[in-house]
Amino acid sequence: MNDIFSFKRFGRTLRHDIIGTANRAGLSMLLTPAIVLLAVALVMQLYDLIFMYRFGEEIPVYPVARFVILCITHIILMLFMATSSFGHLTDRRNNITQLMLPASTLEKFLSITIIYYIFTPIVIFLAGWAGDTLIALTGLGGFTGYMNPADMAHSIDKFYGEVFVPGMASVLNHALWSWIAGYFMVAAFVLLCAILFKSYKVLKTIAVYLGLSLVLGNLQTIFFGKKVLFLMEGIETQSAEQAEYIPMQIFDTADKLLQYGLIFSIVAFIALSIAIYYRLRTVKS
Repeated sequence: MNDIFSFKRFGRTLRHDIIGTANRAGLSMLLTPAIVLLAVALVMQLYDLIFMYRFGEEIPVYPVARFVILCITHIILMLFMATSSFGHLTDRRNNITQLMLPASTLEKFLSITIIYYIFTPIVIFLAGWAGDTLIALTGLGGFTGYMNPADMAHSIDKFYGEVFVPGMASVLNHALWSWIAGYFMVAAFVLLCAILFKSYKVLKTIAVYLGLSLVLGNLQTIFFGKKVLFLMEGIETQSAEQAEYIPMQIFDTADKLLQYGLIFSIVAFIALSIAIYYRLRTVKS
């Protein structure tokens, strides 16, 4: 068992990888979110200076909108962070230290996945939150309010309260879990590509992802397209008395599709994780 996993050895491996990730990509993780938000603030400030005479006041940029921008920035950064942090594993000149590291494949696997799935997103969002707070303190670009998690949760809850109708609870629940599972599935795919390809990692990752999305999209249309079309045709022929049942039919179909998507994402994540593990086990150059 000690040859497979040792807490002491794993701790040294994790510390080694955290330091390596900080040296290779730490500055990008800390500065990029703040720079993106500052760029948005400057653009909005310039827009207000040019067109304020039409509206008479600044156009506010609320915390929820800035949080969405931060999420998009995070997704793009995660694509590049995989290559910056772990792309050296396929470089014969730079992976000697990693290969000589006294750690099992399981320990190396857990180390890089913890860093990529947990450490990297936390640093990116904390850096973005800190940058947003500083910008909001200046009032630049109409940045109003702060990214207070409680306030944003209240805004989301209020939004759901306004659009919520009976039958949507299950759909929203499965949509949330499908999104979470899909996020980890894509993250695992990007990480695998980063340690699989030896050159043009980002471009190849995007190309393969788009290709797979096209294939899976066509398969989804083949398997579920007819059912959706049948449902839409049925809606058009519904009588006024049957109209009240239409939303439930839509919600049931959407709920089933989300359940299938959730199962697919979980299975794909497991398969990709196994592929990452065996890639780490076999990587030599």
